[in-house]
Amino acid sequence: MAELNVKVGDKVLFSQWHYTKTYERIATVTRVTPTGRIKVNDYEAYFNKNGGQMGGSMMMKASLSVLTPEKEKELTEAAAIRYCRVVFDKADLTYKQAVRILSILRVDKDNKE
Repeated sequence: MAELNVKVGDKVLFSQWHYTKTYERIATVTRVTPTGRIKVNDYEAYFNKNGGQMGGSMMMKASLSVLTPEKEKELTEAAAIRYCRVVFDKADLTYKQAVRILSILRVDKDNKE
């Protein structure tokens, strides 16, 4: 793994896996120690400078990696669709429909307002 060159406030790709299922989301770096340990929002464990989780459970591990613009777009679109599916119980929404719904309702899904 390549060393992550991140600072507080940077967005990273947070990947967590449990057995055979992988969950991905966008995380924000909240702390970088002088030794290079990285902390992200909403997760207790620290990560080493290569993005590997330090400590934690063997059954559920996580890692950090560089967030590409393509991956950020993919995850943002999926989150908007998922949010509207839950609210409206409609499984076949497109991204454009989800964005339209969110703009009409003026909902900021990240701030949960």
